[in-house]
Amino acid sequence: MKAHTRESQATMTPEKALQYLKEGNVRFQKNLKANRNLLEQVNDTAEGQFPFATILSCIDSRV
Repeated sequence: MKAHTRESQATMTPEKALQYLKEGNVRFQKNLKANRNLLEQVNDTAEGQFPFATILSCIDSRV
């Protein structure tokens, strides 16, 4: 798994973002780890970060 770049963020579709989120959820449910090179991710994001999704949630039961 690589860090997202400005280019990959610009070409991200809602369908692809949802697919990434679902795949990550399956890994979480199965307690699987994504293979990552953390040093490479640090270097790739040194100039900026380009997330493909934002998750907003609320725990207020009145909502």
